[in-house]
Parts: sequence; C-alpha cells; structure tokens
Amino acid sequence: MNVTIGNQRKTADEFHDEVMLTENRQEGTIRFWKQRKYNVRYKVNEREKSCHMKTKTIQQVPAEPLGKNHLQMGLSAIIFTTILWGLSFVSIKITVAVIPPMTLALLRFLIASGILLFLLKKVEPSARLNRKDIPSMAVSGLLGVTAYYYFQNNGVKMTTASAASMIIAIIPILTLIGDFLIFKTKLSLVKMLSVILSLGGVYLIVSAAPPGSQDSLIGNLFMLGSALSWVAYTLITRPLSARYTQLAVVTYQTLFGTLALIPFVFFETWEWQLVNDLVILHLIYLGVFCSALANYLYVYAMGELGVSRVSVFINFIPVVSVLSGLAFLHETVSELQILGGIVILFSVYLVNRR
Repeated sequence: MNVTIGNQRKTADEFHDEVMLTENRQEGTIRFWKQRKYNVRYKVNEREKSCHMKTKTIQQVPAEPLGKNHLQMGLSAIIFTTILWGLSFVSIKITVAVIPPMTLALLRFLIASGILLFLLKKVEPSARLNRKDIPSMAVSGLLGVTAYYYFQNNGVKMTTASAASMIIAIIPILTLIGDFLIFKTKLSLVKMLSVILSLGGVYLIVSAAPPGSQDSLIGNLFMLGSALSWVAYTLITRPLSARYTQLAVVTYQTLFGTLALIPFVFFETWEWQLVNDLVILHLIYLGVFCSALANYLYVYAMGELGVSRVSVFINFIPVVSVLSGLAFLHETVSELQILGGIVILFSVYLVNRR
C-alpha cells in the first residue's frame, strides 16, 4: 500500500515510521520542557530555602556590642563638646561687651559656615538640598541661628553667664511640652511633674535678679526666649533629620541663619578700636570651636553613643558655665539661683531616667 503526501509517494511502513518519529520527538520535547520547568522550580525553591536559612542565621547572630575604641571616642567627643559649649557663655559675655550682639553672631557664624561647608564637601561630596525642603531648612535656620543667638547674645549681655546657662537647661522640658502640644505625645505623671518643677526652677532664677537691676531681669527673659526659639527649631528640624545627615542639616541651617543675620548688622554701631587680642581670641573660639567643631563632635557622639546617652552629658553644660563664670568673670550666684538650677537639672533627670 502506497500513501501520497504532497508530491511524494511513500509506503505504509515508511509513513508509520515517520509518524512514530514525530511523536517521539514531541514527547521528548514535552519531557524536556517538563524537566526544565522542574529544574527551574527546584532551583528557585533551593534559592528561597537558602535565603531563608541565611535570614535565620542572621537573625540568630546577636548584635555586636559597642567597641571599646568607639565608646572611648564617643565619650571623648561629647565630654569635649560639653566643655566647649559650657565655656561659650563666658566668651559671649566678654566679646559682647565690645562687639554688638548681632554683629558678634554674624562674625561667629561666618567662620562656622566656612568650616561646616568645607566639612560637608569633604565628608559628603554628593550632598544636595532638595528644593521642596528649602522653606523648612530656611525657617529652621532662622530659628536655630538668627532668633536663638539674637536672644542669647542680648540676654548674656544683660545677665550673668551663670544665670543664662541655667535657664537654657530648661530646653529638654520645653521640648517635651512642644511634643505634647504639636505631636500629641502623651505625658506621664512623672513628665508632668518634671514640667512643673522646671518651670518653678526657671522662676527662681529669673526672680533672683539683684534689687533694682532691671537689665538682669530683661536678660533672663531674653534667655527664656532663646530657649523657646531652640525648641521651635528642634521641632521643625525633626522631619529634616529623617532625610538628611546631621552634618548636612547643621550646615544648611547655619548658611540660611547666617544670611538672615546680615540686615541686623546695619542697625548696630560699635568702635573697632576697642577690639583687642583677647576679644579676637574669644571670637575665634566661638566660631571655630563652639559653632563648627562642637556641632560636628556632637553629631559624631550621637552616632557612636546614641541620643539618650548624649543628652545626659548635655545637661552638665550649666555646671561648666557656672564654674567658669565664678572662675573667670568672678560672678556671684545667689542661693535662689543655685536652687533653681538644681531643680531644673533634677527635672531633666526625671524625664531621662529609665
């Protein structure tokens, strides 16, 4: 029997052989793709299993403790920062007697801006400020630099460095109140007690001005305004810190705040001839060490030790300021002011204790 396929004539046996060959090829192709599909699934399952095992292994490895060198470097940085900022009140007191408050702030932050900008380009060359964050960064710079140092420099000029630093110690408590009012953070009974105690401590310091000394009272109120400015600055800065490094935030805010200081200088007059070597040294100290280096060390310490540990050391700034005011400026501190300072420090301790 012959079979005609197209133009070819084939016997039945030949036709049967070709059909069987085609079926075998089809079955082989099917088996091939089934095997390939199985292999792919097997590999995927093995990869997932491997990843799962790696994840379990990672989860089971305990976190490494903070290295001894890192701990020592972090502690050294925050202790040095505390001393620098504590002594800054003495330097402000000396320089503001010759250089007007806002001119002093501008000169100080011109130095700091140059150093911080250099550090930012060196450490984070790819850092860029997003256009949508410019308003927030500018407002925080106005509050944290322009407004803060307007109140602080004028306040220190009229009151003692010791009283000024003790009032500034209330900042953590005021920040707590700001969190409650703006972010609706719950206040525990201990925190509410801390707020009441701190406000009482500030009242003792402010009301302890010498009889007939109106300037001291106004200076203490200026320092309270300085503390409020810093709290507002902190609350605005919080979202920015989630998008930028601390060094970038400090640098951009310093640049904006420094620019905003310029118009105030034209309303101040002073005599250049009164500037001596001592004033220049204190000005350099404020710009290089207190505004640039201390900020950088503060950021470094937070990275090594964490915010909670760092905040404990910052609370000792008034202690350094009071001791340096007594030693270098021969200031007198009344018993009420000492009591007020102790009450404020105790209230901060209550908030931070575990």
